[in-house]
This record gives sequence, structure tokens and C-alpha cells, in this order.
Amino acid sequence: MANQKEINVAKFEKLRWTLKDKEFRGETFITRKPFGSFKVTLSINTGGCTGVRIRNEAYGELFFAGTYANHKCAIESIGKYFERIDELALKLNKQAQAAEKERQRLIGEAIDDMFSKKQEERVKCLK
Repeated sequence: MANQKEINVAKFEKLRWTLKDKEFRGETFITRKPFGSFKVTLSINTGGCTGVRIRNEAYGELFFAGTYANHKCAIESIGKYFERIDELALKLNKQAQAAEKERQRLIGEAIDDMFSKKQEERVKCLK
């Protein structure tokens, strides 16, 4: 989406890394409307492979995990993941706009119907 931020590779190069269970781990958060915040965790094991986990607490179905040969490949996969998220957000936004137009049309019809009935009642009263 036009107002969504692109994945900034430098953001992942500046993570605060901690050593846990023989892996270096770094975490950051990326926000996307309407899904909220995604927790992105990178881990580098002793063999040099980079693991990626992306978790969204509100929408567990959006969970993603993968292991890559190097840090660059892992960052590229994160970028591709969020491109798909952005496409989904755009599709949902278009659907919401169409639903809102339909809702407004139905409200307009109901108002027109209500006022036309009132008008008929007034005419009956005048006869």
C-alpha cells in the first residue's frame, strides 16, 4: 500500500542481538494496517544459518517461519512476506470500501422509502 513503509534492511542490521541457546537472536516489530504489529525474530545458529519467525498475535494464521543460508536471504524473505501482507491489506481495504458504499446505498434507499411512505400518509390525511 502507498502509505505502508517498505522493509528497511538497515533496521535488521542494527538489531540488538542476544545469545540464547547457542543462537544469536534479534527482534523488532513491524506494523501494518489493518493487522497491527508483527514481531519479527531473527536467529543465527552456530552453523551460520539465519532463521526467521514472524508472528502476529491478533492473526495467528499469518505466522511465518523459515531458515536461510545467510542473513541477506532471510531479509529478502521478510521483504517478500510483507509485500504479500501489503497486497492482502490493499485487497481488504478495497473490499471494505465496496462494503461501505453498499451500506450507504442501503441506508439511502431506506431513508427514501421511509420519506416516501410519510409523504403518502400526508397525502391521505389531506384527502
